[in-house]
Amino acid sequence: MKDIIQQLEMNVSMEDMPLMKDFVFSVAEKVGMSERRLQQIRLAVEEAVDNIVHYSGATTLSLTATHQLRRLRITITDNGTPFNPLEMPPPELNLPGAQRKIGGLGIHFIRQMSDDVSYRREDEKNILTITKIV
Repeated sequence: MKDIIQQLEMNVSMEDMPLMKDFVFSVAEKVGMSERRLQQIRLAVEEAVDNIVHYSGATTLSLTATHQLRRLRITITDNGTPFNPLEMPPPELNLPGAQRKIGGLGIHFIRQMSDDVSYRREDEKNILTITKIV
């Protein structure tokens, strides 16, 4: 069984980003995560929330942290426009910056900094779960 260790309801605004960071630091500390892994999951969650704030049109945003079998899962739920970031192709990192398409680097970071990422659309909400092994 998954234990919910913390939840956060936040405004869909950049002004609430410090709340999100405090949330990630708090849950990582509760499960004894190393500083390196903490920074990785913080970056992944920050990128996901930043995308929601800037592009989704969401009016509600929540984070729920669960811990099970040495895995910290942070689930980000919003009521914005349906968007599965996992369907985005990886950025063409081998091209010079001026030749690359704009966008996609945040999603790339989410994938790279996480041990697992999943998405589903349920009850008119986007649900993105970022997993990091403790």
